[in-house]
Order: sequence, then C-alpha cells, then structure tokens
Amino acid sequence: MNLKHKIINLLSEKKYTYKQLAEHLSISEAELDHALETKTLEVRTLELISKELRIPLYSFFRDPEEMEKY
Repeated sequence: MNLKHKIINLLSEKKYTYKQLAEHLSISEAELDHALETKTLEVRTLELISKELRIPLYSFFRDPEEMEKY
C-alpha cells in the first residue's frame, strides 16, 4: 500500500476528508496529490499530517500486516 492510500484510509477512520487535510496544510488537493504521487512530500508536511490525525509519524512507514506477526 502506498503512502497516499495509507493517508486516505487513516482519514476515513478519523472522519476527515482529503480536502480538509489539504486545507489544514494550506495547500490545494492537487498539490498534495502531486507531492504524494511524485514522492516529494516533505517530512515536515508528513509530520503535520500525523499531528492532525493524532497518530505517530512512524505509522506511515510500518506495514500493518507485518505488525500483526509480532
């Protein structure tokens, strides 16, 4: 699962929309899409996303299926 899909799944769990997230980051949805698709999203932006969703930053990099093994 890529980063964009992880973020979208987390947004739906937290009852947020992609548009709301982009507004919180003060960027357009298109800019956010571009950064995610080209893998140029800055770590500080990812940190803002994690704070907004109240999840640890490392959760974007862990595979949930791998975590179930432990």
